[in-house]
Amino acid sequence: MMRGSPSETRGDPLVGFALCPLNRISNTGVSVAQMPRRIRFALRLLAIICVFGFALFTTIAAFGRFHWAAELLTHFRVQATAAGILIAVVCGMLRMRVGTIVACVLVAVHAYPLLPYLLPMGPTLAPGNPQVRLLQINVHTANRDHQAVLRAITDTAPDIVGLVEVSERWLTALAPLHGRYPYRIEHPRGDNFGIALFSRFPIENLQLRPLQPDGSILMITGDFSLGSVPVTIAVAHPVPPVSGRYWAHRNSQLDQLSKILRQFDDREIILLGDLNTTPWSPTYHRFEQSADLKNGARGLGLFLTWPSSLPLLMIPIDHCLVSSGLRVTSFEVGSPLGSDHLPVLVAVAPQ
Repeated sequence: MMRGSPSETRGDPLVGFALCPLNRISNTGVSVAQMPRRIRFALRLLAIICVFGFALFTTIAAFGRFHWAAELLTHFRVQATAAGILIAVVCGMLRMRVGTIVACVLVAVHAYPLLPYLLPMGPTLAPGNPQVRLLQINVHTANRDHQAVLRAITDTAPDIVGLVEVSERWLTALAPLHGRYPYRIEHPRGDNFGIALFSRFPIENLQLRPLQPDGSILMITGDFSLGSVPVTIAVAHPVPPVSGRYWAHRNSQLDQLSKILRQFDDREIILLGDLNTTPWSPTYHRFEQSADLKNGARGLGLFLTWPSSLPLLMIPIDHCLVSSGLRVTSFEVGSPLGSDHLPVLVAVAPQ
């Protein structure tokens, strides 16, 4: 994101921004007008195809609430914004005014949902507020780099650790942490839906709750106090929406998660987990409203966590959400730990 540099181009500032590369090329003695006619035609045709493709992508994503494949496109707002800016620049270089304007409008459509995460969140909290530090890690069941996860937990020294995709092997490897985190609940599995919570201080009423009617997917809840504020901590990992069937399961699990969290209306809520959705998905938006929670990354930045092996395609699906009486004061994404997810470290304090 560019800040503070006013445009020196007359007219539409977005068009002026897009034309800046053309000005630089012209200054070197090369301009689009001087290119061979066939090359100009090919470039314009390519730009038209890109604008059309970008418009089609945006249109399909608008139907994300109705179909799982359309919803998948909504997760890539960051990439779509970057690609749209590039398309607008190319159209500007080729002096394609309509293409430039269309691309800029589509960029605005994708960039608008990102703004709450990029704009400052307001006044800082008064010093001395009690806070709790939480680390959430999707360890990835097949990952065998146990030492990297152990080091990350030891080095960051959080008060609470939420873990998903834990197996018996993973819990055995993390046993050296038991002395530091004596309060635990563990539900290992051989697939990708094991779950655990470790705490440095007592957490009452630690229990597993079903997100599926058949009990095949479980979440964790527990209670503690943050200063004088009663808090319920939750850890969840719904299934990934990789097909229409799994999309329906993920949506119903988020609905059940919302229903469970609403039972704690006399307490503040902290939710950690790989929710297998991004903040700009219509499903996520419905869940956030239904559970009456807000994303802890708002006002702090865009924190992309998956897939860690494909940086250009990374999206934020590992979350910390809090209720209105709490505020996330810091949000960090850690280094790779051998998993396909990056860890998330947050600090939470009363408002």
